[in-house]
Amino acid sequence: AWKKLVEAYLRKRENLCGIVIIIDIRHSTDEKDIQAVKWIESYKKLFLLAATKSDKLSKSKIVQQLNLLKQGYLLNGNNQIIEFSSKNSLGKNKIINWIEERIKC
Repeated sequence: AWKKLVEAYLRKRENLCGIVIIIDIRHSTDEKDIQAVKWIESYKKLFLLAATKSDKLSKSKIVQQLNLLKQGYLLNGNNQIIEFSSKNSLGKNKIINWIEERIKC
């Protein structure tokens, strides 16, 4: 039922200009997450991967994980991944800016 609901939303919602997908930066790509990304791409929707829990990693480890996740999700130039932490607001402004740009569509 959930899949049908989301599919209908993606297909019919013409003013949907972007989707934020929340992932945990500490984990490698998961097959279910890859399928979700491919599914969203099949509807020609832009998305942003918000890699949460970034406060739990060092700066060098964040860069390393972001690169691995980019490769794992096969991100193209239109879609991005941004490190995020609700604890220390890391990446908050980047995500807000991305959403503001999508609103303009």
